[in-house]
Parts: sequence; C-alpha cells; structure tokens
Amino acid sequence: MRVALIILFCFVFINLNANLNYRKANRDRAGRREWNNNNYAEAERHFRENAIENPNVGQFHFNRGTALYRQENFDEAQREFLRALNDRNFSDRDKAYHNMGNIAFQTGELEQALDLYRRALLENSENIDARKNFEMTRMIMQNMAEQQPQQSDNNENEDQEQQQQQQQRQQNQNDEQQEQQRQQEQRQRELDRQEAERLLQALEQQQEQEREREQTGTGERRGRFW
Repeated sequence: MRVALIILFCFVFINLNANLNYRKANRDRAGRREWNNNNYAEAERHFRENAIENPNVGQFHFNRGTALYRQENFDEAQREFLRALNDRNFSDRDKAYHNMGNIAFQTGELEQALDLYRRALLENSENIDARKNFEMTRMIMQNMAEQQPQQSDNNENEDQEQQQQQQQRQQNQNDEQQEQQRQQEQRQRELDRQEAERLLQALEQQQEQEREREQTGTGERRGRFW
C-alpha cells in the first residue's frame, strides 16, 4: 500500500511538473511570436505571466524587460534586467547589461552607459553591438570634454562683454547725471543774475526817487521863504 501511494504521488508530481513546463513553454512561444510581429504590449503580457510564476528564472525577467524596453518603459525594464541578473544561471548576462546601457544612454547618463557597456563586454567580449556602443559613447564623452574648455572661454568672453556693457551703461548714467547737474547749475546762475539785476534796478529806482524827492523838497522850502 505504501509503495502504491509513493508511485501515485510521483506520477501526480511528474504530470503536474510537465503541465507547468508546458504552460511556461507555451507562454514563452506566444510571447516570442508577438515580439516578432512587433506586438510588444501583448508579448510583455505573456512574458509577465511567466516572470510572476517563476520569479527566480532570469530568462523570463529578461524577456519581459526587452518587451518593456521596446515600449520605452525604461524604469520597469531596468528593474526586470536587474532581476534577470540576480539569477546566477542566467546565460544572457551580457545582453542584459547591454540593454541597460542603452537605457542609460537614451536617458543621457553617458558615464553609466559606458560602464554598463563595459560590463557587457566583460561578460562576452564577442558582443559586437556592445562594443560599438561602448566606442561611440566614449567618443561622444571625449568630444564633450574637448568642447567644454572652449565653452568656458566663450562664457568668460560673454562675462567680460557683459561687464564692459555694464560699465558703459554706468558711465553713460554718470555722464547724464553730470550733464543734468551742469544744466541745473547754469539755470541757477541765470536766476541769480536775473535776481541781482532786478535788485540793482530796484535800488536805482529807489535812489532816483530819493533824488527827485530831495529836489522837490528844496523847491518847496524856497517857495515858503520867498
């Protein structure tokens, strides 16, 4: 009886395992078929089901990551590639690093992209795409480094030009203020001259009136004594 139960258990286990393997293989084929037809969203659905049911199998995470990458879902694709690399039995490690390098390159993180391409080549020196992208990224970074001093010189020239313009504007403002002050002083001197002439005329008129009064007063006195 015990032997029969053991045989029955082994039979059920083998059938169950075979059924699970069939489902995995069937979903993987369906995902690859959709991938080849550029139906990346549908391919990702099949790959996701395998990745969820088999979280420790790196290939399923890698497959899903590539489908997400094609849909430009870079953040989730990056996480899937990292999950794939956690599987020590995962064989396409260079492709995972290469795809992660492409994501870093497209998001403008060139130093990180260069490092990821280097890791891909360390895993597989025959990865031609990773080597091409590594060389291209290195050349771009080198050109940027060479152009940086020139841009710094341009920035310094722009700063000097702006400083000169600022100084010129300040000088123009000073000249305008001095001209306004000169005109104001000139107007004030003209007013002072006019005021002085008015006072002088008033004084002369007063003196003239006093002389006339003196003359008139003398004649009257003479008239009374005559």
